[in-house]
Parts: sequence; C-alpha cells; structure tokens
Amino acid sequence: MSDSPAKEVSESPTVERREAYQNNTQQKTNKHGIILVPQPSDDSADPLNWPLWKKNGTLGIISLASLAGAMQDLANASGLFPQAIAYNTTVTRLTYTLSASAAGIGFGPLFWTPLALRLGRTACIFWGTLLSMVFNIWAATCTDQGDYIQFVLARMFAALAASASITIGATIVVDIFFLHEHGCAYAVYILCCVIGPTTGPTLSGFIVQTQDWPVQFYHNIALEGFVCILAFLFLNETGYARPQVNADGTGTIPTVVYPEIPKSFLANRTATFITGKVVPRKTTGELLYSAVLPFLIFITPVGFMAGMVLFVNFGWGVAVNTLQSVYLQSPGEAGGYGFSPLQNALFTFSSWAGIACAQIYGLLFNDRIPIWVCKRFGKGVWKPEYRLHTLWAMILFMFPTGMGLYAASLQYHLHYMVLALAQFLMFWGGSAAVPTIVNYVVECFGDHGNEVSAYLNFMRVVFGLTIPFYITPWTEAVSVGWVFGTMALLSVGVFGFIIALIAKGHELREFKTWGIKAHSEEGTMLVQYDTATVVNVH
Repeated sequence: MSDSPAKEVSESPTVERREAYQNNTQQKTNKHGIILVPQPSDDSADPLNWPLWKKNGTLGIISLASLAGAMQDLANASGLFPQAIAYNTTVTRLTYTLSASAAGIGFGPLFWTPLALRLGRTACIFWGTLLSMVFNIWAATCTDQGDYIQFVLARMFAALAASASITIGATIVVDIFFLHEHGCAYAVYILCCVIGPTTGPTLSGFIVQTQDWPVQFYHNIALEGFVCILAFLFLNETGYARPQVNADGTGTIPTVVYPEIPKSFLANRTATFITGKVVPRKTTGELLYSAVLPFLIFITPVGFMAGMVLFVNFGWGVAVNTLQSVYLQSPGEAGGYGFSPLQNALFTFSSWAGIACAQIYGLLFNDRIPIWVCKRFGKGVWKPEYRLHTLWAMILFMFPTGMGLYAASLQYHLHYMVLALAQFLMFWGGSAAVPTIVNYVVECFGDHGNEVSAYLNFMRVVFGLTIPFYITPWTEAVSVGWVFGTMALLSVGVFGFIIALIAKGHELREFKTWGIKAHSEEGTMLVQYDTATVVNVH
C-alpha cells in the first residue's frame, strides 16, 4: 500500500504539481488570487516586472506593426479595376497580385523566425517594417503599362518583409504577460493582424474613387514609417533567462544567459537594432533547427489539428476578402452588384463590425472562460485545452452560418444587406477564433512561440492565396452557391479537431513525432481553489 501513492504521483504530473503549488506558500499572486505563471523574478529588468504602461505600450507598438504589415497585404484590393486598365490586362490577372502578397505573408516568417534568434525580436520587427515600406514605395511607382511583373514582385517582397511583425510579436506577448493575461493580449495582437486585410480594401476604395490608384499605397507607407519611429524610440528586447520553478517548488538556474543591456540610449539602440548584442549567441545548428521547427510542429497531432482548423476556416475568409471586390464591382448582368470603389469601401464596414464584436468577445471572454473552467472543472489546475472552450459559438455556429448565408446571397442575388449580414457573421466568428487557436498552440509548445506563430500564419493564409487560381472553374462547374456552401459544411466538419483536442488534448500532447513533443504549463496551479474568484482576472 505504501508503494501505490508514490506510483500515482510519479505518473501524474498534474497531481504532483498541484500538491507542490498548494504546499508552496511563496507563490506570488495577483490581488484576485490568480497565481502568477510563470513566477516573476526579483529583477526589475525581468519583462514580467515591467510597469503596466510599458507592457501595454510594447503591446500597442507590436500590434500597430502587425496591423501595418497585414494592411498592405490587400492594399490594392479595391483598385483592381483601374489597375487592370492601366496594365491593359484582366481583373482576374490582377487578383494574382493579391495572391503574391499573401504568399509573402505566408512564407516570410519561415525566414524571419531563425533570424530573430540571431538579431533579436525587436530588430526583426523594425527592419522588416522598414523594408516593407521601401518595397511599397516601389509598388507605387509601377505605373507604366509594362510594369505588371515589377508590381507583382514589389507586392511579394513587401509582404515578405512585413511578415516579421505579423508573427514575431507572438513570443513578445509570452515574454511580458502572465499566463492568465495571454487571452486578452493575444486578442489585441492577433486581431490587429486580422483587421489589416480589411483595412486595406476599405481605404483603397475611398482613395481610388477620387485619386489615381498608386495613392492607395501612401497611407501604408506613412503608417510603416511611423511604426519604425516608435519601434526605434521605445521597443526593447523582451527575452529574459528566468529561473524555473520545479514541481517540488525548488528553482533551477537558467542555462541561457542574455547579454547585459547597455544603459545609454545610443548604445542601447545600437545593440538592439544594429549589432544584435541583446540576445544570446546561437550556433548554426540551433538556427537551422529553428528554421525546420515549424514543419516539425505541423506533423505533431496538436499542431496538425489546430493548424487544419485555421487552414480551412481562415482560408475561406481570405477567399472572401480577395474576391469581394470582384463580386461587388462586377456589373449586375455578370452576377455582381455593380458597386463603385466607394460603395465597395463602405460595404467593408460590415467586416469592421464583425471584427469589433470579435475584439470585444476576446477581451471579455478569452481569459475569463478558461479560468472559470479551470476553477470549476480542474480544481484550479491549468490545462491549455481550457482555452478552446471559447470556440464553440464562434466556429461551430457563427462562421458557418455566415458562410452559408453568403453562399445563398450570391447564388440567388439577394439584397446586398443580406450579403453584409453574412460577412458580419463570418468575420465575427472567424476573427474571434484566430487569437484563441494561436494562444493555445503557443502555450502547448512552451518556448517556441515564434516557430508556432510562423507555422500557424502559413496555415492561415496558404489555402486562401491559391483560391483565385481555381475559384472560377470551380464556380462554373457547380455554381457559386455550392462553392461557398461547401466551404460552410467543411467549416463545421473541421470543428471535430477542436472537440478531439478538448477531449484528448493531454494524450495528444504526449505523443512524440520525430522527437518533437508539445510542452505546456499543464499541471500548474493557476487558481487558489478555495478562495479565488473570477470577477476580474487582471
């Protein structure tokens, strides 16, 4: 009988860590009894100890950078028709420029992720945004009839550069915020990435109604320049080697040592943005491992299932964003609505309303629901899968309902307000789901936030960027209603992956693929079970 309890504890890290945290009276908590995970050090340089204004300021800058990067993705979406005239080509061929930009957004992080280990996260966001600004200036100068190929290349390279800010910020969020704050922080950061592709067509439509089409790039150039100034003046590297707390409450000395950060402003900026002397040196092998890790995450059960949900659901969203101006601005006899660029821009406010609801939903529930589930069903012990309970209404109901209504509107040429309602529902459900899924997988893979974000970003856009190449023959074969109706049905089907993760997440995370196994904070005592309330988790 004396061997049985010992065996039970050794095989159950959840029980072991729960007892350790309950017995350790030194655990730091916030004023609502939420245990701070990870436990901050006593060093004022520890990003977890930064004052709230500095944390929120950093989050604001990286979110603005991600908005600028994502916004230029579809910057010319409402200007396709005047550009087709300028290049003496078809509108369908112009949509390939949007696919080129989406390809840059999707593949770029595979380059920036290992580079962030060498130069630092902050430096990559700064230089990526600066390069994107330069390439957008190039795109705006491609005005001659024979400049189509140059324009495609400019759009692709601008997106490749901008992709740094769209993915690297995911690790910065983990660096500066505690576990119970990740939901709200990711809602802000990731939704800025999602807002970007809607902002571009909106501003583009207002501009090309009265101005020449190159002007639609000017606002993005100005915003990226502003972001570069903010980053240079205020961003600091967020990596920190923090002692780890073991299950028995003891600490371990960190094996990674970060260089001492210079105090003077000029020396600090030089080290941060020029020499990269704010991050530990990495071997070539470590950099190569970082480069291939996104592909290895793909073949893990958790990475594959979560990635496929984004692949399908957000892929359909990219398709709607990419082709919306074609459906709206095509003449009525061609099955469109005959909108002008200005009307097209006004129509995108239905997307804005959906994204606004997604933002409110994320701020209110992305932390509260998981913490409530943790307290109610986990007795205060954390599991990453608690995050996924925010997705039931969004993916299982909101998004497929909107997609189905969108299909019916195009098939039967319903009033454009019905189409607007469909788009509102799609953007609410789809946009609200992305931060939760990214947050969940980042927490599952511990210190590999950049690699996880690079992989999920690729899955988020790669499907959508291919759709313009086959959407026309698909529609001709089965009708537009069946095309988008099939999208709605598949969106419901992939929710089975979410159900499987909720039910068997622990077992799936334990499964090793090519030596890669998910590592999370499971078993950490997050809520003081006897006394905690979830009135306010911040």
